[in-house]
Amino acid sequence: MSTPTPTPKPTIPASLADAHVLLVAHNPPSIAALILTEKLPKPLALHPTPTTSTPTARDLRRAPKPTNTNRIKPLTAREKRALAVHALPKDLKHATFAPLRELWTGYARGLAMSGSTVMAQRLAGADLHGAVVEIVRSRAVDRVGIRGTVVKETRGVVVIVTERDAVKSVPKEFTVFRVVVDMGGEKGKGKDMVFDLHGSQLMFRAAERAGRKYKGKPMLDL
Repeated sequence: MSTPTPTPKPTIPASLADAHVLLVAHNPPSIAALILTEKLPKPLALHPTPTTSTPTARDLRRAPKPTNTNRIKPLTAREKRALAVHALPKDLKHATFAPLRELWTGYARGLAMSGSTVMAQRLAGADLHGAVVEIVRSRAVDRVGIRGTVVKETRGVVVIVTERDAVKSVPKEFTVFRVVVDMGGEKGKGKDMVFDLHGSQLMFRAAERAGRKYKGKPMLDL
């Protein structure tokens, strides 16, 4: 009579020793081994979360932008006034601005290609640096007749250098400026275009007037 071969005991991992003790206490050894190897889920190895991960688009939007410490900061308005950045020299000559006048004349001729009506609207929003203007109406009678080249324009003031090399600061408010655009024709042939610009409607900086639309309004305050 042959002796039955003993069933080899299953090898229990050290990580499942505690679970095996509990299963053997309530089940036969064979069933406990079956449950331990087939029924119970295998242990999950947990690893620490890596500190470096691929950033998402949301992370990139929230990330602070790098600042360039070597970048030069622009001057403030107070610093510009203290340094007199926009101050004009006192010894200005009318002949010095002859190239600027020629440049502005070509600029104005380009505006005149669309007709006098449209040009009047564009000239109101045009840059007047280099234009030859004459004051024809003003509340201050002593300003009427001033004629010269515009060398500086701010929101409320136009600085003019006259033909006698005098520098005049004329307020725009309550003043009418006459601009004559030389169209290149012979004198006396009626080729020049004359426009009157009301300074009260030009109370903007030159860069701010470019996109504005102007309408004819009666000037009752003059």
